[in-house]
Amino acid sequence: MWKVYKYTLLDLARNRFALGYALLLLLVSVGLFMLEADNTKALISLTQVVLALVPLLALVFTIIYFYNQYEFTVLLAVQPLRRQSIIRAQFLAVGSALLVCFLFGVGLPVVAYAPARSVGPCCSPARRSPWCSAPWAC
Repeated sequence: MWKVYKYTLLDLARNRFALGYALLLLLVSVGLFMLEADNTKALISLTQVVLALVPLLALVFTIIYFYNQYEFTVLLAVQPLRRQSIIRAQFLAVGSALLVCFLFGVGLPVVAYAPARSVGPCCSPARRSPWCSAPWAC
């Protein structure tokens, strides 16, 4: 199973659609953070875009990828491998590739631009800690 996972993941690393998906998410994320003065509003807008865009592109990419890899899957099916492990490895590889693309495209800009929140028990005004900078940060 892990060899199938490795070779499928290596094939996905060379896939232009996956790289384009990551770059599209990166451009949208950075663009929203640069256009909006308030990073919290940009984060809300990014959430709306991600909720609409990611499932659609993931579905289209998965369908197209499995359609194009039909011959490779048939070749693997005649080998002494369980079909369940072949399908699991391929789905795990596609899911891992999409996750890495998402974390690169959305995760990096969010970590770079997202508003910092203070950590600590500062939710009540009477017990406000010195590191709590604003009432909305709790």
